[in-house]
Parts: sequence; C-alpha cells; structure tokens
Amino acid sequence: MKKDFPAPDNPDIHTQALDGVTLAVEAGELVSIVGPSGCGKSTLLRLLAGWNRPALGELWIGAERITAPHAERGLVFQDPNLFPWLTVRRNIQAGLIARGVLQEKRHEVDDFIRLVGLEAFPNAYPHQSLRRHGPEGGPGPGTDQSSQSSVAR
Repeated sequence: MKKDFPAPDNPDIHTQALDGVTLAVEAGELVSIVGPSGCGKSTLLRLLAGWNRPALGELWIGAERITAPHAERGLVFQDPNLFPWLTVRRNIQAGLIARGVLQEKRHEVDDFIRLVGLEAFPNAYPHQSLRRHGPEGGPGPGTDQSSQSSVAR
C-alpha cells in the first residue's frame, strides 16, 4: 500500500507518507504502531479508519474493503477530544445522535459506561478532574475519566 500527499502550493509535488506497507492482523491480536514523528503512523490509522484513501493498494478488514469511514471502525486519540459542555453520558451519546440511532441504541450507553469503569461518573463533565481510587480503595494513581469517556464514545 502507498500513500502520498500533494504539496499545498504545488499539486505536482508529492510527499510520500507510506510506501510498500503490508500489515496483517489476526482477530484478537493487539498491535502497537511505533515510530518517530512524521513516519506515517497517523496516516496509516486514518487509512484504516477510512478517512483517507491509499494512492496505491487496498485495505481490507475481513471480507470488507475499506473505502470510507464506517461506524464499526474508529480511532481513539491521544487527547480525549470530548465536548467540554457535555457530561460523560452525553459525550458517549453524541456519536449515536450524529448517526440518528440514539433511540434504538440508548441501552448501549450504560453498557459502555460500565465497560470503561465510569458508572460512578455518568453526570460528570470532562473538566472535573475526577480520579478513581487506587487498588486498595484509597488515594492512588487512578485514571482520569476523560480518557475512559473518549474510549467509550
């Protein structure tokens, strides 16, 4: 697979982002993409999400060719990218609202809240730096709820 980008001021000049990339991941495998800044990690993830198209080659998940974004694929960014004016619950509902499926999938919101361990914080806002307690129940390193909310969304 290959991906390049035209220069903003000259469409005849292209910057190569990826060239000769082949990746096969089995179901259930966990893969990390590691490399220096500018090596194409984000470009590869955007291609897999269907946000960009390769200049050469194809991307597949199972028997499905990736040609556009799809609700079954998504990215979790390093920064949470939450709506600061919405609660945990409303941030998780945002994607369902945008897709017009909130009514039939409303029950999934509570499932996702439980899945990421935020059942005590569904009405908290991202700016409220709520932290979960450590393993013994006392103060501990904890986890910021914004990252978990972003994963659930």
